[in-house]
Amino acid sequence: MRYFRGAVTAVVVSAMLPTVFATEPSVLNRRSRASSHSGKTHYYDRTGKRVGSSRSTGNRTTYYDRSGRVTGVRRGNQQRTTFTGRNGRTLERSRTSGNRTSYYDRTGRTAGYSRVQGQRTNFYDRSGRRIGSSRSSNGRTTYYDRSGRITGRSHSRK
Repeated sequence: MRYFRGAVTAVVVSAMLPTVFATEPSVLNRRSRASSHSGKTHYYDRTGKRVGSSRSTGNRTTYYDRSGRVTGVRRGNQQRTTFTGRNGRTLERSRTSGNRTSYYDRTGRTAGYSRVQGQRTNFYDRSGRRIGSSRSSNGRTTYYDRSGRITGRSHSRK
């Protein structure tokens, strides 16, 4: 099983959605959302069981586990973001340029990247191997592993 160190991108596509809220939820928070909007997003595993949620206000998104405990906070704008764990330590950073987002671990090393093409996002490890994808439509996002199997879903409300 391949995953980015500190990045939820691969965690989600590797069918480990319940652990998402202990790590970085970059893939779950679509960067197309305007930073001034407030909204709540719920996350589900492939069986439809709710595993967590997030709430966005301004340029800050707070992530919660299924029991409502804070698991992390993402701050940033459309180009650069930082994800910190509940203890305040930086776990991951990302930088977006055009349709590509690069992910970096807490030491600054490249962890992987994603590319957006319309409503679909493809995720790659640091070696450029495709490890999964997501597809969004009408506030709903479905996540897939590299074989095309559904690994999780999310639903956003503004």
